[in-house]
Amino acid sequence: MALFSKIAHIKSLVTITLRLRRQVSSIRLNIELRDEPRTSSTSTGGVLGELLSNIAANIINRYQTGQLQIAWKALNLTGDIIPVSLDAQEPFDNVSTPLGIINRTLLLIPPTSCRQQSPCTIQPVIVAYDAEGNVIQKLGTNDQPWQVQGTVIGQSSQILYGGIANYSNGQAQFQSFSLPNLGSYQVQFTFIQPNGINSSFFTTANLTVQTDPVTVTEAILGGQQVNNIYVVNVNDTFDISVVPVDNITGLQLGQIKWDNWTWWTNVTLYNLPNFNSHGSLIAQNISTTIVNLTAVTVTDLSINATGMYILNIRLVSSDNKHTIQMVSNGILVKNSDDNLVTDSDQLLSNVTFAGNYDALNASNQLEIKRAMIYNYFISCGMPLVSDITLLNGSVTALFQVSALPTIISQAVTILLKKPNAVPGLNLISVNINGRSYSVSSSPDSSSGISSDNQSANIGLIVGLVVGLASIQTQSPSLNRIGSGRITENVQSQAVILNVAQDEFYKVDYPLIEMELIAFD
Repeated sequence: MALFSKIAHIKSLVTITLRLRRQVSSIRLNIELRDEPRTSSTSTGGVLGELLSNIAANIINRYQTGQLQIAWKALNLTGDIIPVSLDAQEPFDNVSTPLGIINRTLLLIPPTSCRQQSPCTIQPVIVAYDAEGNVIQKLGTNDQPWQVQGTVIGQSSQILYGGIANYSNGQAQFQSFSLPNLGSYQVQFTFIQPNGINSSFFTTANLTVQTDPVTVTEAILGGQQVNNIYVVNVNDTFDISVVPVDNITGLQLGQIKWDNWTWWTNVTLYNLPNFNSHGSLIAQNISTTIVNLTAVTVTDLSINATGMYILNIRLVSSDNKHTIQMVSNGILVKNSDDNLVTDSDQLLSNVTFAGNYDALNASNQLEIKRAMIYNYFISCGMPLVSDITLLNGSVTALFQVSALPTIISQAVTILLKKPNAVPGLNLISVNINGRSYSVSSSPDSSSGISSDNQSANIGLIVGLVVGLASIQTQSPSLNRIGSGRITENVQSQAVILNVAQDEFYKVDYPLIEMELIAFD
């Protein structure tokens, strides 16, 4: 039996083996459900595609519950011949999968270490078995798998966050199952009625499993910044948003506030260990704290001087039971007429420090280091025309400078004389527009110039990526994140250079025409 369209494109192939009782022989029946070709080789969309998907799911679901066999026998069209096995090959699968008939379920792993509104540290796992005790690898189809739902006994109408899991690869593995509040709860897990199955089946099949009482303790909360702001103009307003999360798992909460309390916020400038910029954080008269279902947002903040800053963010619940302390990403504050360049392929300069990138990232120190590095470069007189980006491996700062050889040379001299200026980082090498210097060398020394073409491996990009397109020197290999072209003029500006002997020089930047690479 087959359903064909004009052009064969297999939507679902179902193979049913029929066996005569009291006989060894069997009959193999192939059912092919076909659909029109797709615009994409991986597309399963379309009205007809959805219809055929439902038909395939109906056949498979009825077989895996035993209802197909019962209906087949009741029709008495084939006498004593009934289906004894079912294989299904779905779209984009290379092999057919034997399907089992569900007989019982087991709560393999119960939820454990649960906190208010927070994903339990140990997530529940449910496994289904056939009558022979074999684990059933798959229930339902690829796009319509069976689902298991957890509910609190006696509170079945309450929807639990993360309370539904798909059954696949031999189990229903929950990812963010949470319980609502303090106390002890008994949870039951049941299958949601799949397509084509009578509700009476789950009533009589007894496929529900229950936990022992699960204790829920006080929430332990942390915060994650969202909608990060990386660059703003002096005195321009910006917002800071934080999502409260479970501090143990790092996962989102079912609700970010409960029991009628709300969040209070306090945002201040973080005091860097070294190289603080001299601006102040200003909360405008219209600044407010907005608490919605997903995040806490402090609006209309501004900073009144250039440099890179870190914000210290503190959230306190109005009942004083929960406190979240965290720092923001580095925020570069620039003058409104400064034009930063923003193409990663054109960042031609980098400075490498000996340091543990992964350890800094894990301890939330990476952005603090980035802010100190940026401000240190400025204090050395480096004519930056970009934000800086930290790359993994060693701690490598990628950036771009304006074409001012004398100023660059003076800045590099200062960098090389103070390799330990940034706390916790030791300067290894400096590469400016393709010209490399070692810490022991001088910019004016021929021994300090290497032929290094910057072919070192560079990994994950953190922070805002920026770049300059006026110099065509090979830069470290990066994933391209933007392209496009616009020409801008950089205005003349005075810069104070802090030299090694703590003398100060005032240098006027000349008016330069450069090619600015911006995002598409």
